[in-house]
Amino acid sequence: MSFTGKKHSEETKRKISLSRKKYTGKNHPRYGAEWTDEQRAKYILTMHHIRQEENRIKMFLIKYDGLYRKFQDEQKKKE
Repeated sequence: MSFTGKKHSEETKRKISLSRKKYTGKNHPRYGAEWTDEQRAKYILTMHHIRQEENRIKMFLIKYDGLYRKFQDEQKKKE
């Protein structure tokens, strides 16, 4: 069952908001926690790999966009 396409009622939104208020400021589980050097390095590497993958996709699209448009034009001519 999926929630896609549905919306929370105002009452439900209020209940969610009230239940989350206890996790603010000093009551938040991560309050005052600091990252270790290992965590920071892992995060930096992850973000670096994500950016590299995005750049690969962009370059692929740039490289093959002309071929794809040419293919589309040929298909339209056949019709």
